[in-house]
Amino acid sequence: MIKNKDFQNTISESTPKIEGINAFSGKRNYIVFHPAVANAGLVVRVNGENIPVKLSSASHYKSWKSLRLASSISLKGERQRAIEVEHILAIPYALHLDNLIIELSDGSFPRQTDGMVGMARELLARRVALSEERRYLRIREGLKSPSITRPGKQDKLQVKSANDFYIDYSAFYPHKSVGKQEYRFRFSDEGFQNEIMGARAIFFLPFGSRFMVDSPLLRTFHGARDDNALFVGNVNETAFLNRSPGSYGRDEFVRHKIYDTIGELALTGRYFKDTEFVFERTGHAFDIFALRELVNANNFTSD
Repeated sequence: MIKNKDFQNTISESTPKIEGINAFSGKRNYIVFHPAVANAGLVVRVNGENIPVKLSSASHYKSWKSLRLASSISLKGERQRAIEVEHILAIPYALHLDNLIIELSDGSFPRQTDGMVGMARELLARRVALSEERRYLRIREGLKSPSITRPGKQDKLQVKSANDFYIDYSAFYPHKSVGKQEYRFRFSDEGFQNEIMGARAIFFLPFGSRFMVDSPLLRTFHGARDDNALFVGNVNETAFLNRSPGSYGRDEFVRHKIYDTIGELALTGRYFKDTEFVFERTGHAFDIFALRELVNANNFTSD
């Protein structure tokens, strides 16, 4: 082996079935992570079809079953589709697992009571190095911090040179517990586990009420509980609608936005060096569009 080089990782064996609940149907489902060979990248398997994880396969997804209040990322293959994949992709990407087959029993993320913590533990216990070197992308020298915006909108994604790999997110939501929040995350396995992994998924609840969560008849977000979801009410609420405070306090909102962007960066199929991504008030649809624009414009060079 070559000294002082990073090598690609996979897992030594398949994980057990990790069961949960389909957020849109309420039915039980599961995920299994399988090893993959070097340079295979991340692949999502649905009903026997392998869907490569890449920007060209990704799209923004909203389900009528959640009254279009929940937003996620979808991956489309030739016959099958996987939905709500951003968190499934964030975990292996953040843990530097380059090559995996991610089997989804029904094509949807299995919501669990502990969020993604259990999945991360299963993967870390099996992580092994391969003999192939990991290759990185970095912003091209001499570029003046290219950025993508939308006319008349506040969404913005900028990329610039840095002394490491950073994700910087500026959020704003007109809720008294959110308002303007900023977080700069230095990308690392340990940092992800300590700073980001415990951030609960965000659910916007109209009318400042939990009835869409608690009522058996009106339940819209299946499997969403206080320990795996951050409930945001109307603009006049002085606190989140959770009965438990969570791990991170007020800035849990922006930390979860970092979580989302990690899953989105996994769609590039590569890790980054000496590069900082600066997201401002963005969502899934814009992020996919902006990342495609940045990559297609040849803003990055490979090690």
